[in-house]
Amino acid sequence: MDKKISYIIRPAEPRDSARLRELLEQICLLHVEGRPDIFQPAGKYTEDDIIAMMGDAEKPIFVADTGEDVAGYVFCQLKRPHNPVMRDYLNIYIDDLCVDDKYRRLGIGKALFGRVKQLAAELGAYNIDLNVWAFNEPAIAFYRSLGMQPERIYMELITGKEQN
Repeated sequence: MDKKISYIIRPAEPRDSARLRELLEQICLLHVEGRPDIFQPAGKYTEDDIIAMMGDAEKPIFVADTGEDVAGYVFCQLKRPHNPVMRDYLNIYIDDLCVDDKYRRLGIGKALFGRVKQLAAELGAYNIDLNVWAFNEPAIAFYRSLGMQPERIYMELITGKEQN
């Protein structure tokens, strides 16, 4: 890493909501480019949705704050499977993790993930999981570098007409 940057990882605040929407747009475009047959250029969450999540203890959001900018975020969800064939356990699901293009490869993604691991330890969670699309090879490599491994594999066979 040639470039160094100072930042702190902290809980998201309402003042961050517009910037979080901008970063969500980066992720949205990545998905549209990777799977245009499925994704469309529409935001995942509105600013109101984001602010509502900030008030929900079951949906913590952490940001990497440089003092001048929010360089990245991680959206989490606390879940307990309700399935008669599964044991009861606490899971932390990473709903979304993004580091702005201009801040990548500076350790910010690793630090955000580290904050999720800290939360898992604090809450006694059994595991942390997430979904990553197969076309997103850089993200898959990043998550593997953090020690994540496949838990299950979703597969598809496209049988319908191509989407417009």
